[in-house]
Amino acid sequence: FTGGTATGTLPTPSEGTHNLTAKFIPTGGTEVQGSTGSLNYVVNAPPVTTTVGLAGPASVTQYHNATWTATVTASDSTIPAGTVVFTATGPSPSTASTTLGTVTETNGTATLNVSSVTLAGGTTQNPDADTVTASFTASPSDTENYAPSSATTPLDVYAKTCPGTPPRNGTS
Repeated sequence: FTGGTATGTLPTPSEGTHNLTAKFIPTGGTEVQGSTGSLNYVVNAPPVTTTVGLAGPASVTQYHNATWTATVTASDSTIPAGTVVFTATGPSPSTASTTLGTVTETNGTATLNVSSVTLAGGTTQNPDADTVTASFTASPSDTENYAPSSATTPLDVYAKTCPGTPPRNGTS
């Protein structure tokens, strides 16, 4: 007890509702009376670990369709509800992160069908090296119960060639 404040260390309590009671017992004369105070508090379980598996194409041609599927699992074998945000990130600051879409996860799966991959393309011989990331966040009612997680996979984006355009090296 120093300057009107008492401090101490308590053991880590188990999950559930607990009550903490503090008593002040004066020493010395009768001019100061003792007092008691209590506090109820709840200890929540740590969030369940989640894992995202990500499947999709390793390469796409610019402006063509592509599909990625994220599979969300929880360490306690439950199926968490939530959303998956799919983003693509290029290799340089000029090709910063692009949100491809947000999908509500259903029964552990979220599938994104991109009808026109508009990411910057490299060349037919040297693609632009991007990555696709699927990030899971539990629904608002479950954010305390499930930890967020993500997975990333490489993606080569090839430039779309126009019909009738000669190859870059000048040969047919």
